Amino acid sequence: ISYILGRYVRLENQHIKELMYLANFDGLTNLYNHRYFHEAMESQWKLAAKQNQSISLLMMDIDYFKMFNDIRGHLEGDRCLSQIGHTIGSFTSQEISTYRFGGEEFVLLLRGTAASRTIAIAEKVRQKVYDLQITHEYSPAAPVVTVSIGVHVGFPPKHEKPMNFFDHADQAMYVS
Repeated sequence: ISYILGRYVRLENQHIKELMYLANFDGLTNLYNHRYFHEAMESQWKLAAKQNQSISLLMMDIDYFKMFNDIRGHLEGDRCLSQIGHTIGSFTSQEISTYRFGGEEFVLLLRGTAASRTIAIAEKVRQKVYDLQITHEYSPAAPVVTVSIGVHVGFPPKHEKPMNFFDHADQAMYVS
């Protein structure tokens, strides 16, 4: 009986781990998902405020991705998202967490990173995506898939909510 119960507990734990993965990660890109971003942003915001550290957000969008999907098809679109997700995920570290925000939008969340380093990371991400050389012959931006990245860096003000901070990065992305 103890063998059966032990096996049941292991299966139960494995099931919980699988459910946690499904709840927190995007299956296509293997990055954290939109829901988990909101949780992480809230907790990182509080921690940064407590430790008087900066928060940096990189919000990015694949340029003319709808056109890519319309011309190439959704399977190629999924392959493109997966490749870009893997590339963005390669930046994950103790100071950087990576998310698929939705559709063709991605976010990098950095805590305690200077503006100059944040901008350098944004440029590295942009270049790595460009270096994938995924053909996008009808894009007005370039003959390959590119991303636009908005950056916002600052210290969490007491009067501002985390998602208001996020809106600044989102607006910067649209400007870029």
